Amino acid sequence: MNKTKKCSKCGEYKPANVEYYGKDKKNKDGLRGLCRVCYSEQQKKYYNENKKKILNYKKQYYLDNADKILERDRIYQEKNAEKIRAYKRQYKKENRDLFNSYKQKRKAKKDKLPATLTAQQWEATKKAFDYGCAYCGMFEERHLQEFEENLHQDHFVPLSKGGGYTLENIVPACRRCNSSKGDRLFEEWYPNYEFYDRKREIRILTFLRKQQALAM
Repeated sequence: MNKTKKCSKCGEYKPANVEYYGKDKKNKDGLRGLCRVCYSEQQKKYYNENKKKILNYKKQYYLDNADKILERDRIYQEKNAEKIRAYKRQYKKENRDLFNSYKQKRKAKKDKLPATLTAQQWEATKKAFDYGCAYCGMFEERHLQEFEENLHQDHFVPLSKGGGYTLENIVPACRRCNSSKGDRLFEEWYPNYEFYDRKREIRILTFLRKQQALAM
């Protein structure tokens, strides 16, 4: 029969194991008196009540031990270089949209152009185009299989021509279409493009006009 333990705070009986109680060698059963939920709430409360004191302590500790901490980090990075690189590659692969957003915002700000598109707005934009390329219709799932990356964030009006990184100027595009368009204006490029589609053209223009109207 599985043993249970009564939490000293909420009074509930829960299985006496590390899934429900943290470890504590000072107790006979090797478990804390508080269940994980109550312990977490207690820690949060303590942090909120002593936030300034804790942050000041951490800051002072770092200043007093900076050389030691930097040396420890350097040794760790040297010993785990390949592991760290693999983690970064995997994280970047799983969060391409996030990295692309940062890259686009940095570039727009560097050129002193508006950079306000959020991750939520980008997701809504992709949804508006059924998670497909606005220009040729390639679905993001297929794009991931073929190019191992999500759809690109294409500037309808290129950055080089004053187009900002904003909701009313970004549409989803596959790598092929984005590369073909380059820095050309939509009206110069799309009507002559091999995947030109009148219905898609109307859909793109309608969507962007609607976003422009909402932004005014």
